[in-house]
Amino acid sequence: MTNQKPNPIIRLLPSFTDLAFLMPFVYLFARLDGASQILEGDTGWHLRTGEWIIANGRIPYHDIFSYSRPGEPWYAWEWLWDVVFAWIFGRGGMGAVVLVSIVVISLTFALLYRLAARRSGNVLISAAVTLLALAASSVHWWARPHVFTWLFIVIALYILEDKREGRRNLLWLLPPITVLWTNLHGGFMVGIVLLGTYAAGEIASALFAADGAARKQALLRSRPYLVTAAGCLLASLCNPFTYHLHVHIARYLANPDSPFFRFVGEWQTLSFHAPAARFFEVMLILAGASAAWHASRRRFIEPLLILSWLHFALGMGRNIPLFAIFAVVPVAQAGAEVLHLLASNTELARWARNAIGTLNEISEEIGALERIRRIHAVSVLTFAAIALLLYIPGAPSRFQSDYDPKKYPVQAVQKLTAEARSERIFTTDEWGDYLIWTLAPKTRVFIDGRFDFYGEKFTVKYLDLVEAKYDWAKTLDDYRIRFVLLPIATPLTAALKESSRWNTIYDDGVSIMFRQKGEKSSVVVSHDGKRSGDSATRINKRRNDTL
Repeated sequence: MTNQKPNPIIRLLPSFTDLAFLMPFVYLFARLDGASQILEGDTGWHLRTGEWIIANGRIPYHDIFSYSRPGEPWYAWEWLWDVVFAWIFGRGGMGAVVLVSIVVISLTFALLYRLAARRSGNVLISAAVTLLALAASSVHWWARPHVFTWLFIVIALYILEDKREGRRNLLWLLPPITVLWTNLHGGFMVGIVLLGTYAAGEIASALFAADGAARKQALLRSRPYLVTAAGCLLASLCNPFTYHLHVHIARYLANPDSPFFRFVGEWQTLSFHAPAARFFEVMLILAGASAAWHASRRRFIEPLLILSWLHFALGMGRNIPLFAIFAVVPVAQAGAEVLHLLASNTELARWARNAIGTLNEISEEIGALERIRRIHAVSVLTFAAIALLLYIPGAPSRFQSDYDPKKYPVQAVQKLTAEARSERIFTTDEWGDYLIWTLAPKTRVFIDGRFDFYGEKFTVKYLDLVEAKYDWAKTLDDYRIRFVLLPIATPLTAALKESSRWNTIYDDGVSIMFRQKGEKSSVVVSHDGKRSGDSATRINKRRNDTL
């Protein structure tokens, strides 16, 4: 019996892999705000850091952006992302930065879908769960190094599942991958924790083993994961800062009561009133049920992954995408197993068994088509069309790769004269990122998004200032600040309006700028800007709104 070759036309048809790859593009440009959605403040200082490294041929070990802590030791721990994306920006502009970032996200979920489909055998459930996880992860879709951690997690899962299934042993690839991962993003520790989780799952299996032989086999299965985890930890020392990077990260994350976690939006708990919360809630319920399902079958790796990352996700919004990624395969596998069990359950109504059986048959038929190699022409053409829209003049606003003027002081910065740009301007941390992007190196900032660099004491001083605590005027004087640029609805804005020492010299309804009286104005003032109210909101409002 010979195998028939598939019709060549089938290779051109879209697959569920294409769907998983294209959905981030569709979601970003159809539901979210488009290209500007993923241009977050930190993107700017990352790109400027990369440009500095390229220009100087070395990595900075001291601060190059602030006037509040000039020359202080600084860990540019994501230097490789900075260099790569500065190079991309230099050749393709901000449109290329947006495009590459969303492609990394798309590759992550396309590969994740394929892994879920392989483990579960049900392409329909795998596609649905992948799309749910994709929507939940959108709370952190920014052009920043962390998206590479998402991709590396999925690659690591492939390698670990290959080993677990006895298909092939590629654990040896994880240490060299860790070297690359460490220099791209600080999330490299997730890979080491993942290996430890697989080892812990096998050890848990040993504890519940029926006999000594099974216990010994489970313990033996844990050994390669532990050895590889040790190898990855050693490999992570291959960075410009060696073990000092690990110490720095540990100190940064060690105190849950630090101001970083209390005031920076992405480090806070997700607001369940946020639009993306509904996807997280559904994922949470499905993941909890699947954890119980796997545990009942004495599979402990899946429950450990789900419960540990659910804990992290409930504590910090930035961990929601990691939880969603880790939950996809266990949820898809449990869902497929439940459907097969129900299809053969004679106590279930005939119509329900028939419906479930039909669903399984459809999935099997589509799965057979999915196994045919595709050219992925639809993905390529869609990618090309979006790339074109990002570059053509007069494209719709969603395809314009610029910072959103409703969220950043775009107009205010444009109206600053060359003399004003050399002044010490105080602004919020996220707008400090934007000033680095638009005005560095001539203009330095009081603070920006590098909270690990500024430290806890300085961050508290900044928070007290921006919230107009009792000594705010003294802090401005201590740092010889004569110009203040703020979002309209900020406590310090209201205080400066009431102060007899400060004049309002610019107000466009988004940002407002003050000059200390007695200083010669070097700022172009808009006479047609609209004044807004003084209601106080928490700093980092944009980051909190995103979550």
